[in-house]
Amino acid sequence: YAPGQGPRAMFIVLQFQDVLDTSASLYALPEGLDFDEGQALVDLLNPARMAVVISTDNVKRLLLPAELPEAHVAIFAPKGDVVSDEPGFWMVCSDGAASLPPLQAAAAACETGAGRLVLTWGGFSFALLVMLAVFLSNWRSSIYLSVVKEATQPAGPARSGPRAEAQHVLTAAIEHTIPERGVKVSAGGLGKVLDQMLKEHPKGTLSLVHPMFGDVDYGDLDKYKEFTVVVDGKPQTVVVYTLSSEFNGVHRNWYLLSHEF
Repeated sequence: YAPGQGPRAMFIVLQFQDVLDTSASLYALPEGLDFDEGQALVDLLNPARMAVVISTDNVKRLLLPAELPEAHVAIFAPKGDVVSDEPGFWMVCSDGAASLPPLQAAAAACETGAGRLVLTWGGFSFALLVMLAVFLSNWRSSIYLSVVKEATQPAGPARSGPRAEAQHVLTAAIEHTIPERGVKVSAGGLGKVLDQMLKEHPKGTLSLVHPMFGDVDYGDLDKYKEFTVVVDGKPQTVVVYTLSSEFNGVHRNWYLLSHEF
């Protein structure tokens, strides 16, 4: 900063450290700046912070005060060329010291920001109009809410005449559960369906066919039979194990298939 000639340079201090700075600091001033020894400079951001120009070894230096915060920013300018910027606590260059033209880059940034703001409000308005159009086009629609309070016994479709109850139902799936053995194999949502089916199936016989998984402990099983099938042109031996249980009048038979591949 050249006295009386407007800002040629300002001394800016950026400091970051872990502890409070308890010692003063010296900074060499650039050549060509006409500062007198003993001249005072003030921090524009904190007018209570002062610095002074001293001369050591024919080099002018700026002596900064001690007890600076751990992290701070300071901008020093000659005390006689700054005034308070009311009602703020900071200071700015006085009218006689500098008259800076507006930055072209800043003006362009403002114009760009205004354009982006128009696009933002335009997009928001368009989305609002779309939502309003959707609501208006479906104003006659109704929403029905079904509240399930407790489990109900499943019933077959209504038909005329006597209804024959199913005596034996066969189901096969990869997912399976055996409540008595603590076995639960699930590869999706079907495992939960099987749990519900085992609890609420109508009375009768329910046969369930599932593949065995090597990392599952099925406990002791009865060997039912062994047979050979051809898969991809190669013979494959399948061993069938079985176990049975009864729950709520449903006789449940599991047929577990064990094979190499």
